[in-house]
Amino acid sequence: MIMPASDSPNNEIRPVATPAEAASAIASRRALLQRRQLPFPAEETGVVFEDEHIIIHRDPVGFPGGKFGTYIRIHERAIQNGVAGVVILPKCGEDVFLHRIYRYPTRSWEWEFPRGFLEPGHSPEDMVRQELQEETGLTVATIEELGLVLSNSGLLSGGVKAYVVQTQATAGKPAPEAGEVIGELRRVSPARLWSMAKAGEIRDGITLSTMSLALAKQLLAPPA
Repeated sequence: MIMPASDSPNNEIRPVATPAEAASAIASRRALLQRRQLPFPAEETGVVFEDEHIIIHRDPVGFPGGKFGTYIRIHERAIQNGVAGVVILPKCGEDVFLHRIYRYPTRSWEWEFPRGFLEPGHSPEDMVRQELQEETGLTVATIEELGLVLSNSGLLSGGVKAYVVQTQATAGKPAPEAGEVIGELRRVSPARLWSMAKAGEIRDGITLSTMSLALAKQLLAPPA
C-alpha cells in the first residue's frame, strides 16, 4: 500500500531561521566532507559561484526530523517569474521538426527541439519566434502554450515554458549564436519521432518532456 506524502511544513526542507541553525548546518556539512575526505569549500554558504549565466547558492537548511545541512541551488540569471527559457515543438501539419545540436557537457550530438534562455525585455512568445528562426530557419505561423517543464527540480530554480508551433513548410537559413553548433534539421512523422525516442536516439529530457505534454494535450499523435 502506498501512503500519500504529507504536505505539512514539517515534511519540507526549509531555510534555516537562526544563526544557531546556520552553524549546525555548516558543522554537519563539514563533518560529511571530512568523512568523505573531501576539501572544505572556500565559501561555506551563500553564493559560491556566479557568471553571466548562473548563480550557484549553497543554502543552510533544516531537514525533516530536525537535522541541518546545506543544499545547492542553481539560479539562472535569465529567470523571470519562474521561467528561464522556452522550448519549441515545431510542426508542419502533423509532422515534427528536430535538429541536431552538439552538447559540450556530454560531448555528444543530440536530437532536440529548439530552445533558449529568455532575454531582458522579451516575452516567452518573442523568444519562441527568435529561437526558432535562429536555430532552424523556420517561421512561426501559430503558437500554442503547453506548460512549464522543470528539467531538474532538485537543482535548478527555474523551468522552461513549452510551446507547440505550426510553421511554414520551408525553412530559411539558420543563424545560430557563436557558442552554438547546430547540424541537420529533420522533418519526421509522429510515428518516427516516437520510434526515435524508443530507440534512444532522442535523450534530451526537455525534448522528451515536451513530447509528453503535447501528447497529453492531444497536440501530438500517439505512438503507433
